[in-house]
Amino acid sequence: MTTVTYIVWKKTGGLDLMLPVLWKIRKTYPNAKIALLIAEINKHHLIRDGNFYMRFCEHHNIELLDFIDFLPSWLRPFRNLLRQLTKRAPVDGQSDNRVIDFILYHLTKFLKNQVDYTLALSTVTADLLFINDEWWDELPKPLMDLIIKHHRKIFLVQHGPVILAHEKPSDMHERVMLRANPTVVNGIQSERVFHQHWFETPNGVGIYRHVIAREPLLGPYQSKQVPLAYMGLEDREENIELERLTYVGFPGFDSEWFSYLKGLISVYPSFSILPTKRKKLRYMLLTRDVMELGDTRRKSTSEDLTSILKTLQQEIHGQYEVEILVKPHPKQNINNLKRFLHDVGFENPLVVADALYVVLPSVDFAITMQSSGAYYPLTYGVPCIHLMRGEYGQRDYLFNEMEYNLNRVVTSLDDFPNACRALMQELHTSQPIANDVEHMRKFYPDGAIELIMDQIKGYFV
Repeated sequence: MTTVTYIVWKKTGGLDLMLPVLWKIRKTYPNAKIALLIAEINKHHLIRDGNFYMRFCEHHNIELLDFIDFLPSWLRPFRNLLRQLTKRAPVDGQSDNRVIDFILYHLTKFLKNQVDYTLALSTVTADLLFINDEWWDELPKPLMDLIIKHHRKIFLVQHGPVILAHEKPSDMHERVMLRANPTVVNGIQSERVFHQHWFETPNGVGIYRHVIAREPLLGPYQSKQVPLAYMGLEDREENIELERLTYVGFPGFDSEWFSYLKGLISVYPSFSILPTKRKKLRYMLLTRDVMELGDTRRKSTSEDLTSILKTLQQEIHGQYEVEILVKPHPKQNINNLKRFLHDVGFENPLVVADALYVVLPSVDFAITMQSSGAYYPLTYGVPCIHLMRGEYGQRDYLFNEMEYNLNRVVTSLDDFPNACRALMQELHTSQPIANDVEHMRKFYPDGAIELIMDQIKGYFV
């Protein structure tokens, strides 16, 4: 029986990436033992109120773990109680009761010091170990020591959606995925600065091994080792051989996965965690990280959101039967967000801090602000008004090309009311509503799940 473990932490992007792969592994190899370790003291610190993630794991017989599962024996009888006490995500404090906040903070700190990471040995020594490739310095060092010492086969997984490939070969020039030793170019030794999401494929081959523009296939950059300093372990001298590391892309945008989700929700209504529509149309507002109204730390973002919400009230809510579903940014304090919405006139907004996957099938259109979260509805096929408030830097021109060539891009909030009126008029005609799936596929090619399965199939018996 093959064992599979995925370790994810910090943000749900890496979790959303791997759910389709874990689903496919379970479907293809029903006897495999699969574990999902959320590397936080409490899994809710990552998934918050993400009932979809828990139901998904239960439905597919995936063991869902967090660090509370590795407490010493004298604390194990209290695991359920401790998990309830520490459930609230740190991003959602402070509450109105500072005494409670103080107690929970120190309880969580105490539990972190009590974790016996050696109890996770059977989890990290799985036949296949997938690990989120970002924020290595945030993992406890004892856990990293176990992984380095006992690993079998490590697959590094991106933390969220990033550009994978591009149709123009010249755009791939000298972009590679990993750091390497100094190289000699024209007789001069130099240290390259590498982009972390690419192989060196100047003829245009993407990291999924998709062939772009019918160019021949190339292998990865021929560096043989990855310094552990790249992983935030600068005090160690050992290297991991590159042959043990394989980068994967974003299968969460595959059409196969989207089709599966639609079927899952229709067959198992419990997966649809959202209430039925109150109005004829429901739309999603995908926000950026905003604090309380007037908070100077997010002043420009707060002002933008205030302007956006007032336009939505005037151009959409004042004219049509619609309800708003607000999907918070992962770093967002939900209580502050609800107060923010109330202050600008939204009395009963539906605020959902769950997986975007479970939200997308229930919305008719979306308003997205500039962030990687916007790529979900765009690739899913939801008609979107995409708000861009500034170009990326010169080195990230591919992001500019991707985000500025959409059907409904708004670069000035002065143009936002017209965009709302135009989209609502489209939605109230019998004509097909244009979406951006074809455009997004240039950057996120379909078929990623099968390509990953091809990479790992040799490890299953």
